[in-house]
Amino acid sequence: MPILQTVADVVLHHHERYDGTGYPDGMRGEEIPVAARIVSVVDAYCAMITRRSYKEAYTGAHAREEVRRCSGNQFDPAIVDAFLSVVDTPAAEDPDDDSWAECLVLPGLADRRLLRRAS
Repeated sequence: MPILQTVADVVLHHHERYDGTGYPDGMRGEEIPVAARIVSVVDAYCAMITRRSYKEAYTGAHAREEVRRCSGNQFDPAIVDAFLSVVDTPAAEDPDDDSWAECLVLPGLADRRLLRRAS
C-alpha cells in the first residue's frame, strides 16, 4: 500500500547501523531514513530497560550510557544527543518501575523535540 511506504521503510531499515554494518542493506549515515535512525535508538533503549527472558532490565542510567557508547557506530550521534536531551529531562522522569509503559510512549517525547533536532 503506497500510503504505508514511509512506515515500511522505517520498519525495514531500523536495524541499519550508522557505520554501515547493519542490515538488511548495509546503509550508512544519512542514507538511512531519519525516522529509522530515531526508531533504532528508541527500540534499543526500550530493549535495554525492559526485562527479557534472556536478560534482566538495565537501569535507565546504564541504558543511557550504552546508547552514548554506541553513538557514531550503531547510532546517529545527532539522534543520540537529541534522544538523551529529552530522556534526561525532569519531565521524562518516571515515578514507577513499569518499563513497559515507558516503551509504549516514552515520557518527554510528546513535544517532538527529538524529531525537530534530527531533521
